[in-house]
Amino acid sequence: MDNDLLAPLTLAQSTLEELVVRGIRAAGPEPAAVLQSLSTELEQAGADHLAQGLRAVVEAMATGDRAAAHRLLLAQTSLRLGERLVTLAAAANLLELVGSDHDGDASAELDDEDEQAGEGA
Repeated sequence: MDNDLLAPLTLAQSTLEELVVRGIRAAGPEPAAVLQSLSTELEQAGADHLAQGLRAVVEAMATGDRAAAHRLLLAQTSLRLGERLVTLAAAANLLELVGSDHDGDASAELDDEDEQAGEGA
């Protein structure tokens, strides 16, 4: 997963939370359209499992399926896990960058010490 997925994951989560508060049956067509759009975006980004979960919610909403609430909770769980994976990957990349910068600083300091030691001899 990619750090670019964080925005669609966050929007999908907030849309699902809105459905929990307002009620799936009381929701108009807008949340379904948003979720359908986000499922396409996630699928194109390679997050097929997350996209499939959102599509299941949209289909359950459209058909009035009694399992819609269950599908919504499954989708929320998957999205939260996906967000954790994305943020952990971003944190790991940041730590790797910081570590490589620190290693570069340390080798530069060693080079300076070698030069100073050579001048003193």
